[in-house]
Amino acid sequence: MSLEVGKEAMCIIGHDQDTRLKKGSTYKVLGLSSPNCKCKVLMVDIGLSAIGASGKRIRMGQKLRCTNCNIIFMSDGRQWFTENHFAPIDSVDISELEEVLDEQIFKV
Repeated sequence: MSLEVGKEAMCIIGHDQDTRLKKGSTYKVLGLSSPNCKCKVLMVDIGLSAIGASGKRIRMGQKLRCTNCNIIFMSDGRQWFTENHFAPIDSVDISELEEVLDEQIFKV
């Protein structure tokens, strides 16, 4: 099961700091990329502008720091999310998605 550009994906895990990404909502995948840091994840673009913790828009070329690996990189102005937030809709049985959405998520 993998995400594809141009296909719909369902958000299965919301984002702690970005309330625009809503668990249970569907989004069109506009882009896939490796991150601009040392993290080994696939990044997903769903068309949202990047915003900082203060709620202000992050401009293209603004310096950011990865919260996981601490590398500084330049923003492209888009908000990228890690692939674990999404499941492709056309390759998942809807009952499987409902099960995942109903599960409690605990952080350690």
